[in-house]
Amino acid sequence: MKISKIIPYIYTLSILFSQDIFLELTNLDSTDGNYNIQVQMASTVDIAGFQFQATGGILSDGSGGLASSNLSTVTTNANGMVLAFDFMGNYIPAGDGILISLTYSELTSSEICIDNPIFTSLSSEEYITDSGTCFSTGQEEASPSVNILEPQEGSTMYSNYINVSLLTIDPNNVGYHYHLDLNGENIGMFWIRNDI
Repeated sequence: MKISKIIPYIYTLSILFSQDIFLELTNLDSTDGNYNIQVQMASTVDIAGFQFQATGGILSDGSGGLASSNLSTVTTNANGMVLAFDFMGNYIPAGDGILISLTYSELTSSEICIDNPIFTSLSSEEYITDSGTCFSTGQEEASPSVNILEPQEGSTMYSNYINVSLLTIDPNNVGYHYHLDLNGENIGMFWIRNDI
């Protein structure tokens, strides 16, 4: 009976200590209309490059930290992709610290998360990475609704135009956008801008 109680603890400890890299989101602050958050890292291995998806808003920059100090190329896009590497063989040495600081121009979710992290060695081997928990932004999730005024539901379209009304109050003054799919194919996007 005692062995059956010890086995789950040993299994849990083995999982915790099998991670090569631990990530944690910390220190969310707002400056000049932007939102900045740090990605902290604890690593037992040298890192030649990494990529991950940063969710929760419109990403405008990723800079600083161990990534900028050690790798020649650090790039991001508005969809949240973060990519860092070096063509000259430089790497981030094993250790702890701020991996990178991320800047969002807008927050669109109640949480910022790191999804699908891929960290590699100098020999291109993928490390086991724990992306940590999501960070609460304090923003409330709003549920926008769309009302298609024309054509009416079930009617046949005879033109290239759809009259749409966005029925939403935007509590964060972000401006919602919507993708229009027709028979499973994306045919356009529309949005409301609150800064006009």
